[in-house]
Amino acid sequence: YESYSDQPQIPQQYAAAIVKGIQATGLTATAKHFIGDGGTEQGVDQGNTVLPLDQLLAEHGGGYYKALDAGVLTVMASFNSWNGEKIHGNKQLLTDVLKHKMGFDGFVVSDWNGIGQVAGCTADNCAQAINAGIDMVMVPEDWKALYHNMIAQVKSGDIPEQRIDDAVRRILLVKQKSGILDAPKPSVRAQEYKKDIIGNPNHRALARDAVRKSLVLLKNNDKALPIASNATVAVLGSGADDIGKQSGGWTVTWQGTGNTNNDFPGATSIFGGIKAALEKNGGEAYLTSDVNEAANADVAVMVFGETPYAEGVGDLKSLAWQAKDHSDLMTLKALQALDIPVVSVFLTGRPMWVNAEINASDAFVVAWLPGSEGSGVADVIIGTLEGQPTFDFTGKLSFGWPNKDLNEQNPSLPVTDNLFDYGYGLSYAQPGEPVTDLSEVIIGTEESSDIAVFDRGTQAPWNHYLGDDNNWSVAVDGAISQTANQGLASAAVDFRVQEDARQLTWSGNSATPRIAYWQSAQASDLSALAESNGALSILLKVDKRPKSTVALRMDCSYPCSGQVEIQSYLTSINPGEWQRLSVPLSCFVNTGLDINNVDTPLVLATEKALQLTIASIDLVASAISEGGTVMSCE
Repeated sequence: YESYSDQPQIPQQYAAAIVKGIQATGLTATAKHFIGDGGTEQGVDQGNTVLPLDQLLAEHGGGYYKALDAGVLTVMASFNSWNGEKIHGNKQLLTDVLKHKMGFDGFVVSDWNGIGQVAGCTADNCAQAINAGIDMVMVPEDWKALYHNMIAQVKSGDIPEQRIDDAVRRILLVKQKSGILDAPKPSVRAQEYKKDIIGNPNHRALARDAVRKSLVLLKNNDKALPIASNATVAVLGSGADDIGKQSGGWTVTWQGTGNTNNDFPGATSIFGGIKAALEKNGGEAYLTSDVNEAANADVAVMVFGETPYAEGVGDLKSLAWQAKDHSDLMTLKALQALDIPVVSVFLTGRPMWVNAEINASDAFVVAWLPGSEGSGVADVIIGTLEGQPTFDFTGKLSFGWPNKDLNEQNPSLPVTDNLFDYGYGLSYAQPGEPVTDLSEVIIGTEESSDIAVFDRGTQAPWNHYLGDDNNWSVAVDGAISQTANQGLASAAVDFRVQEDARQLTWSGNSATPRIAYWQSAQASDLSALAESNGALSILLKVDKRPKSTVALRMDCSYPCSGQVEIQSYLTSINPGEWQRLSVPLSCFVNTGLDINNVDTPLVLATEKALQLTIASIDLVASAISEGGTVMSCE
């Protein structure tokens, strides 16, 4: 969802207009991420783009040429590599190509701790990145050390003084062009903060119009849409009344998770929009999670889709929607059995393989990430009393929509078999042919039974909590969360990428254990993993050794639980060194765990001081012994 299209000409068309629009307001635009971020092998974030230079510029450079022509003042380097070399340290691209060949005279800024990914560098020490052409460095935690290291490197000649002069000249030139050097202090500028701008009705109206125009109709058999405004509509699905889910990542929180609807004041969920649109004309909408309660409705609307994500947390091994649990598909099929029209509204940051879900729907609408204005969805799917359209669908696909979950010839390459091509999109005026009998044969059939609980962020359906005797379920929300008495805190810290690990800090003494845990609202049956000698596997490092007993638990709706003691293990390893601990699931079963009913796969409990950092939590089919410790149950 950070990309405009898989067609290079689209960002080329958008780039100049966006730069001009931003900079006309007195702000400074940034073109990012230079370059090739959308062409990595296997489509992974911060991966490697393998292309010759002329092809790299032809496929991924067009938007930058147009942005530079429009006078963009800053460019951000990309996390990804080009032909195996991190771009943050690549002089050929940042200086020879961008600054010299393309004529960019603004400044190049690094991404979050991006210089630390250059071979031989750390976030606070990287002469190579400065020499490659980085002019301004984004180092949020280690900037003081970087500052002193750079001074030393200039004195030693590792960084030429003229390179520093060039960077300073570029930064001052941007400040001059943007008017900062001549502007009064921020508090008295014309653009000073005005609270009434946030949620301004005119802005909401514009956003609502954008929602209407971005919806893409993939299927509308038997004129299931629009829905008459006096109908009774059952609304179901995980995204129906979840403004956070319909808004996606980079919103209230970085990943877009951990929020409630109350965190979006003035916003409207898709259910709220549908309800308001129907009630104006005597219709009714009701929210339910029970398919049977939809039996008396005229229409069922199912709103479902991706859990919000940002950056690498959203990496996928397959485009198949719910390849394992199929819960949304089962709900759609159950609704079909009621013999009422079934309308699917799909929330997603990208095209996904949803052939089975399309087959199980009479109408299928891709709503992408509509943000705060869920009413914009209702504007198009709810019609007049007579069932005529109020607004028509105008959105078209800017990406091809896949007909397969993977590329059959090479799973590491993009899917080339499209169900719907670039530019596809039905409308009420042009309904097209009925969409029927799509292939539901999946390519990626060899699925791992391993379950990720925490990997570069908490993975659905698990949620991260802290607890003490004041409140046992403090949701971890944002970069820092803590219990009410501040006795236990969780902080997002960097491991391989930005904020992909969690540092847990127990401080001081407590009469009762304080707990950090990951939990799901629904229990999971882990018996198959247990039968294959499966384990709970944790990648961690101890920052401060424990001062009291540390219990590692798995819960089956507490007090149903099994646990092992790990104080001795945590005390035995060297602080600051990453270690993998694998605990056989049988250890927890032997101490009381109901393996068929696990809702909390990891609980850490201790009374006194402890600090450790967790990079991943997995439920694996076999214990990972390489580079780690497999705990004995004896």
